[in-house]
Amino acid sequence: MNSHRIFLLACLAALPAAAQIPVHCGDSLNIPGGQYVLTGNLTCPSVPAVHVTADNVSFDLQGFTLSKSGPAVGTAITTAAGPACVIATGATISNGTISGFGIGVSICVPTGPGVSSASTQAVIHHLNLTGNSTGIALYNANDNEIHHNTVNGNTGTAGITPGMGIVLVNSSGNNLHQNEASGNGADGVALMFGSKDNNVMHNVAKNNTGSGINVTSGSGDNVLKMNEATTNGSFDLKDGNAACGTNLWRSNTFVTKSQPCIN
Repeated sequence: MNSHRIFLLACLAALPAAAQIPVHCGDSLNIPGGQYVLTGNLTCPSVPAVHVTADNVSFDLQGFTLSKSGPAVGTAITTAAGPACVIATGATISNGTISGFGIGVSICVPTGPGVSSASTQAVIHHLNLTGNSTGIALYNANDNEIHHNTVNGNTGTAGITPGMGIVLVNSSGNNLHQNEASGNGADGVALMFGSKDNNVMHNVAKNNTGSGINVTSGSGDNVLKMNEATTNGSFDLKDGNAACGTNLWRSNTFVTKSQPCIN
């Protein structure tokens, strides 16, 4: 190894690590590329508890719990400034428990004339979402990764999608894989209102009051493969499009299904 390379490596090693920013109730994560963390269990009386308003934000719960006192309403972590959605891209939210809210994590995009959805490229992983009304919700949000989350026992009645484990509303190009959505008050996983081109693979959906995995009418071009869905209250696998429309169901494990085209 030559002396110039040794000098360069030494300089890189000497660079300080990016500062981690502790998060408190009501905070806005508004520094682009900021690395935010929970430093202990946090119970918030008002909502939203945490606003993500900058691009490429990382929020690591570090194994701690973010919870709400009082009724399970409002949102724990959302891409919104106050009550209004913003387009914040590249957020990573991970590694902890979220409980007692109307929605655990909400990635939302404001819509208006000529804009119906946008690419938000969030990564949501290794979260435990329980005791909320809805676990994870994407609203008009495209190109996100949702993986290795446990979304169980969300049975509250607040919001527009109560009882849902993971729900996509008019959201496309998303990858949902290796999540467990069980014991929720409605569907374990739901693709709704024109959600298209999503990949739903290797997920487990059991003991939900509604369906295990549900694709509603008007949601097409989705690929749903190698999921396990059993002992759900409605159907294990359900497609509201005639003959499954343009959705592809393959190699899933289930007992009940709504249409012969589901495999």
